[in-house]
Amino acid sequence: MKDVKKINLNLASNPVLNKRLFHLCVYLICALVILFLFLDIKVYFRFKTENQSLKKEILDKEQNLKQVQKEEEKYSAQIQKITVKNRADVEFFNRMIYKKIFSWTDLFTELEKALPESCYIVSLSPIEVNSSDTEIRLRVSHPGLTHLLSFVENLKKAGFSRIKMVNEAGQVGDTEISEISICYERTF
Repeated sequence: MKDVKKINLNLASNPVLNKRLFHLCVYLICALVILFLFLDIKVYFRFKTENQSLKKEILDKEQNLKQVQKEEEKYSAQIQKITVKNRADVEFFNRMIYKKIFSWTDLFTELEKALPESCYIVSLSPIEVNSSDTEIRLRVSHPGLTHLLSFVENLKKAGFSRIKMVNEAGQVGDTEISEISICYERTF
């Protein structure tokens, strides 16, 4: 037989390739990967610094919360002490009001009549002496000793007994503040 030459159907044995398109795609993909990597690193460090500042802020808030809780406990303890301390006084006032031990209206009317125009009452607190007598402590603001003595004389004329100067609380501006104890014996 004769030698027959085979026809090679593999046309790709010496192919002409368009490598530019391939290189362009590879370069674009690499550029995109580098760009996204750069953006990811930037976002990572930004959120890392924000995270650190938020952690610091959370620690500060926790310390403030602990301090506020300590203050709340302290104030609650103080309120409890004051409540226990003043319970007897509150019960006394409630008994006075409930049993109508004396007329508050008459008391205030008599005090108003006895009080000179230049003086005024800063505070008033009744104290139980016994079942029939009530001691009242008055803090009176007055411009001078003569006005205070005038008030004491007026209290004597109004029928108040056991009038005592308890103490001088001090001077506020042009006025002095004095504490006076009187006994109010009128019953309702």
